Formats: sequence, C-alpha cells, structure tokens
Amino acid sequence: FAGRRGYLWEIYRGSEPIAEQFSQLIDMKINLEGTVAAFLIRNTAGNAYAILYSDEFNEPVYSKPYDAASNLALHPTEALIGFSATKNLANYVVYGGMEYPLGEFSAIPKFTFDGSEIYYLYCNIECYLYVDGKRFTLPLNLSPENIIARIPHTSTVAYSNSNSMVMFNYDNNIQYSGMMVDSIIAPIYNSRTGEYQTLGSIGNKLYLLTC
Repeated sequence: FAGRRGYLWEIYRGSEPIAEQFSQLIDMKINLEGTVAAFLIRNTAGNAYAILYSDEFNEPVYSKPYDAASNLALHPTEALIGFSATKNLANYVVYGGMEYPLGEFSAIPKFTFDGSEIYYLYCNIECYLYVDGKRFTLPLNLSPENIIARIPHTSTVAYSNSNSMVMFNYDNNIQYSGMMVDSIIAPIYNSRTGEYQTLGSIGNKLYLLTC
C-alpha cells in the first residue's frame, strides 16, 4: 500500500517501506492474487515514474523518468505494466520497458481479461487499434478517449457511442449496433458469459445491453 506522512508518500509492504519517498501518487494497481503491485508516482524532483513490485523481485523496478505518466494498466497475473507517458512534448505508450511513440496524440493501454494481449486505440487522421504491435483500422467516429472492450484472439471490439453499443469486426469491416438509449456507459467483455455487455438507460429504466 501507499501512505503519506506529512508532504511525502511512501510505498509499504506490511510495515516496511520498499521505495524512496515521493511527492505525488498518480495511480496504483494490485493484482487479484496480491503478488504484483504497480504505482505511477512523481518524485520530489518533479519527474514521473512507474514502479513495479512483485513477490519474485528482490526490490522494486523503476521505469525511465517522464514529464507525465497516466493510464496505468497491470497484467492480471504477471509482473507487466503498460501506461501512457509524455516527455519533451512527445507522447508514448510504454509497455515492457519499451516506448511506442504517438507524437502529439494520446492512447490508453489495456490488457485483455486474461492478459494474453495488450491493446490501445490510436487516432490521428484515422483511428487504429494496436494489438501486441499489430495495427488494424477502426471507424472514424472514435477518439482515444473511447474505452474499447475486446475479446482476445478475435477480430472484434466493442465500444459505446452517444446512444448505443457498437461491435465492430475489423476483418470484414462490419459494424453491429444495439438498441438506442438515452445514456450509456463503456462496455466490458464478460468472460463468464462470452458477451460484450454494457448498461444503458431510457428515462428512469436501466437496461443490460449484450452482444
């Protein structure tokens, strides 16, 4: 866990601090088994870092310093992270210690539910889905802020527009849109049911939307 004493933060395992003090906790995630923890922090010099800790490590692993870091993604079982970073006005997705340049644009990395893929949506003139480094073209009515759900090892993604959930198959370029609602949240992939799911409302009624 992370705790603050006065103006400075520290990361603890049990009652023992395991990393140097820092000035800001940006984000943190711990896997369900409690064996891996990841933190985005800003140190007292103003640099942003990712810190990765695992039961298998003797000490935490630090990323390179950045001007800014956000959108932390933690692998569900392994000591792997992805995050968005900025340095010298250039944006990156950082994964496995490697930087993937985005120029002036941004992206939010995510792992699939089983951790078998890491993916992100990247838009400049067109929008692309990057899955483990492979690029696929997506519809133009998206932005990097769209939260994309994905079934691993398929050619489909799901996202919400202003009034419905859309499933898009980028192999055959076909979109499937569900019922229209007044408001809607971002979809997920429910691995238990094998469906894309989201919640939408019409008036004061709430609906479960599936595909």
